[in-house]
Amino acid sequence: MKTLKQIQEENRKFIIMANNPTAKTYDETLEMELSKIKTCQHSSTLQNNSYEQLYLDDYKNVYYIDYDHSSGDPWSYTEYVGKFEDIIKLTLNKVLISICEIYSKIEHSPLVNIIYIYDCYGEKKIKWDLTKETLEDQNEETQREINKLIKSL
Repeated sequence: MKTLKQIQEENRKFIIMANNPTAKTYDETLEMELSKIKTCQHSSTLQNNSYEQLYLDDYKNVYYIDYDHSSGDPWSYTEYVGKFEDIIKLTLNKVLISICEIYSKIEHSPLVNIIYIYDCYGEKKIKWDLTKETLEDQNEETQREINKLIKSL
């Protein structure tokens, strides 16, 4: 039986690839996602004497830089965010795009903040907790069910 970490890695690769259908390889997909963030690299915000910027180095490490001049401190603060591949959020919309050939019905239960996703036979397949933003935040059962769907495509 696969570990949860293995399931998460498989899900991540499939979902990111499905959201970039013109890419032929996973590395090409990452380059496409990287170019989306690179366009933000130079369009930083200047607001209330504060300057924020995402910075990507040649090794695809992501850094967050916050220059706060309101305090009178001329030094910048840089924080390492992580490897680019690991910070791509697997949000519900990305998951749904990746499995659109399988699911046929989506039902929202607003009282409990849950979305149920059914397969083409009307069988409930996935229970997505809307209070948790990403796939990795969902419970293990949800992550495994999405992995089963991915493997069936």
